[in-house]
Amino acid sequence: PTRARLPSERSHMLVGRVRVNNCVNSASMFPMISAGVQAQATRIKVITGSPTHEVSPLVRACHSDSGYAHQVRGFYSQMAVDESFEADGFRGGKWAQWVEPSTIVGNVSRTTGHAFHGVASTKLQITSGAGRVGVSNKGLGNAGLFLQANKSYEGYLFAQLGPEAPAGGMDIMISLEGALGHGSPLASTSVTLQLPGWTRLNFSLTPSTGTQCDTIQPADDPSVDCGNPISSIGHACVQCHGQFSVSISSVGSVYVDYVFLQPGSWARLGDLPVLKSATEVLKVMGVTGIRQGGSYASRAPGSAAYYQWQDWTGPPWARPSRGAQWNECLIGGWGPFEMIAMCNALGIEPIITTTESSTPDSLADLVEYCWADPASSALGRQRANDRGTPAPYNVTYFELGNEQYNSLFVEQVEAMEKRATALGKRGELRYLFPSNNFLSDSDIAKAEKLSPRLDAQMLVDLHVLGGGGVTAAEALFAAHPDFAMGAANAETNAGTHTHQRAMLEAADLNEWMSINASTQARLHFRAASFCMGSANDFDRWDQGISFFLPNGTWLQPPGYVHQLIASTWQPFALPVEVTGGSTTSVSAQQAANGSVVVVRLVNDSPQPLNVIVVLLNATGVPLLLDGARLTAWSLQADDPDAANTAG
Repeated sequence: PTRARLPSERSHMLVGRVRVNNCVNSASMFPMISAGVQAQATRIKVITGSPTHEVSPLVRACHSDSGYAHQVRGFYSQMAVDESFEADGFRGGKWAQWVEPSTIVGNVSRTTGHAFHGVASTKLQITSGAGRVGVSNKGLGNAGLFLQANKSYEGYLFAQLGPEAPAGGMDIMISLEGALGHGSPLASTSVTLQLPGWTRLNFSLTPSTGTQCDTIQPADDPSVDCGNPISSIGHACVQCHGQFSVSISSVGSVYVDYVFLQPGSWARLGDLPVLKSATEVLKVMGVTGIRQGGSYASRAPGSAAYYQWQDWTGPPWARPSRGAQWNECLIGGWGPFEMIAMCNALGIEPIITTTESSTPDSLADLVEYCWADPASSALGRQRANDRGTPAPYNVTYFELGNEQYNSLFVEQVEAMEKRATALGKRGELRYLFPSNNFLSDSDIAKAEKLSPRLDAQMLVDLHVLGGGGVTAAEALFAAHPDFAMGAANAETNAGTHTHQRAMLEAADLNEWMSINASTQARLHFRAASFCMGSANDFDRWDQGISFFLPNGTWLQPPGYVHQLIASTWQPFALPVEVTGGSTTSVSAQQAANGSVVVVRLVNDSPQPLNVIVVLLNATGVPLLLDGARLTAWSLQADDPDAANTAG
């Protein structure tokens, strides 16, 4: 497919005429006046100096759904898949079992009822003969690991001596391997296990040479999950030649459970289990908020029990690892608090989804866990112990369920706000109702009896397709004139990542930035679905605004829309009037001091659009300023189905 062109930049002196087709344009300018007007031109009048309102930067949020395993892997530094040997519902990438040579007597078995973490472990056993018995992991989709030469990788696993182990203990070999496999490891270390109980074994590995990744066709290797080859636009199926192995080479047995492998600090965000590559993509796109949420918290089997917030506290190896599945298994090491910690470190607003089945008291405890002082609160002390610092989890947006009617919403909000008030956070938290239709009349009546009323802190979460959140919110506000709730658009499920999605994204963002001041004050954020997605279309939900593979990350066309808007951001919305020619999507903003004006334009037609931009002062008089400069950025593709492939 044709590659969508990246935003390009041009500078001009006093340019007022722009000819664009199939593109998104932003023009940052000092006050300027247009050149002569043509009859067929679209005339854009921008009234400067009298902004209508301040635009919320949270229109540049994105959405991450942890129920889709590939999205977790875009952020999470864990390289091994099925860390606890029990991801029954996980189809792509598990542990391969091997016995070498075949002449030895040995075996690998999945053992239920004898586990350190969850319900199962893996038992490695050699009864007689010389050789090795082990398991190997090739990561997400069994696509293989991309390993860099002379770069450190680190991790830990838990192990216990089996009943067949000799009195002196067992040596466990941990290795990173390349195309030559177990016989020629790129890096290895041997750890002696002597204690009788479950023991954590830390390791560090630095491969002498790296591994490469090759592009393959989906049918080339059936063991690699390349997704659906019918939807191939912008996708790439790769096979990387690295793997991670755990093995024994002497007579005896060991149990292995909860294995964690990640790159060293060179590839991570501080000491968090977060990939630096993901944070760089978020920064490039100018992401200001991340909503973590989706159907895993509502409709997945067992989600009511599995996604209680308490089950995601503490060290990952002590959390439940088995339960809810939504297309793929959830990953126990990446929950709401890892997302909050990443967002806090990056200055991004976290928006966290919980299960609606939690009791009001339980959700009040969640507020205390996030915000309480460890010196005066047991839950605050628990948080400080869990994250290794007394700092709070700075989160103010809580969604109480997902795409469902929450009959306990009013009671939950009341309890959470009461606890927030006791912690000195009165009026600072926001509570999202998880259905487009908001509360029933009877529940609104309950909410109206709260003292103080919490209308403005209650938000309806509007899930739409490629756009339309503003229209949906305005209709909802009009339907409830006596209840001043807010709204947010936490999912924009366009179902695609092509240039056509970029056009939808840009037009919808223009609408969000152009709404009247009273509506703007009640709209809190817009989240583009999804922040990241795997380029191998791992679980068939194909709307990432950025893509990743084991060996790289890059933006798709809608991601470049976000980059374009972020790089030209100005905070104050200006009135715009569009006349003549073809209709188009336009918005305008200016700097606080009025020195810079940005005009954003979308032309979704393949036909060129002649545009005349006229800047007027607050009284309607055209501005004249010799030496004014226009800088224009554009994102353009000849084919609406264009997307950006790897490389």
